[in-house]
Amino acid sequence: MLRQELKRSFLSRLGAFLSLPAFKRLRTRLDHEEYGGAPLLGLNGSVFVCHGSSGEKAIQRAVKMAATFIASSANDDIREGLEAHPEITRFHRLRNILHTSPKNSTQAEESEKDEETS
Repeated sequence: MLRQELKRSFLSRLGAFLSLPAFKRLRTRLDHEEYGGAPLLGLNGSVFVCHGSSGEKAIQRAVKMAATFIASSANDDIREGLEAHPEITRFHRLRNILHTSPKNSTQAEESEKDEETS
């Protein structure tokens, strides 16, 4: 569709020609082979997923990205950043209360009240 519009008139063709380097950069930025994979967040470890049709180049880049992610302790940084927000930690404590046994639930609720008062 874009190609048809760019070929419609002389000015459109001239504009497309002048924009060609920008289109090539955009194509590179949108190419899944350039990035390889993405981290799955919310896990206690480092897990990267790749597209099912990823080629050799994408897998190589995903492995490099995973190595950089692990070496930079990004998972720990994300966890610390999330724990610094009271809204998120409040949800986490509520989830723990809901998933504990009834005996432990009252103890968890009491500790929750103690934390809120301090």
